[in-house]
Amino acid sequence: MAFAKRRWAVLLVAACFCANLAGCATISASGCSYSHEQAARLTGGEHADMDISRSPRTPANDVIELELGFATQNKPQFDELMREIQDKSSPQYHHWLTPEETHEKFGESQAQFDEVKQWLTSQSFTITDTAYAQNEDYIRFKGKAADVERTFKVCLYSPVYDRYMTNDDPAIPPQFVGVIGTVTGFAGLLQ
Repeated sequence: MAFAKRRWAVLLVAACFCANLAGCATISASGCSYSHEQAARLTGGEHADMDISRSPRTPANDVIELELGFATQNKPQFDELMREIQDKSSPQYHHWLTPEETHEKFGESQAQFDEVKQWLTSQSFTITDTAYAQNEDYIRFKGKAADVERTFKVCLYSPVYDRYMTNDDPAIPPQFVGVIGTVTGFAGLLQ
């Protein structure tokens, strides 16, 4: 009898392992369901200062507002130019770029911007505002907490009745690594 139970346990573990490799959803220790699609985590995001995973989950239908910022392209050249602009001995000293020049040299393309925007709408988000060809381009959007969790592979909690936050860094699809720089708004007031 003990051998049969052990055999079933081994088969169950093997089935779970195979399901994970196939891209099925699993439940994390905090109770969130994540798919195992390839994704990259952004770092340096908003986090709770303490572990909030024992707090109530944010209601799935609550609306969350987020902002996506774009990464600087050609970052080594950008950093060098910023050093030269500050260096009194440089011919570039205080030769500031206009927002349009900055975007042309160091911003994402219109095609990349549009692809990210289309991806967000395909994930059930509503675009509320955009800025393109500026110093800091962005897409502001909103959606249900359940869609935020599914899309960015985070768990949202409500440690206080009118607030939400996460312990997780947001995940993005691999094709947007180096295009998307930030996604903010993972801590705030519920609407």
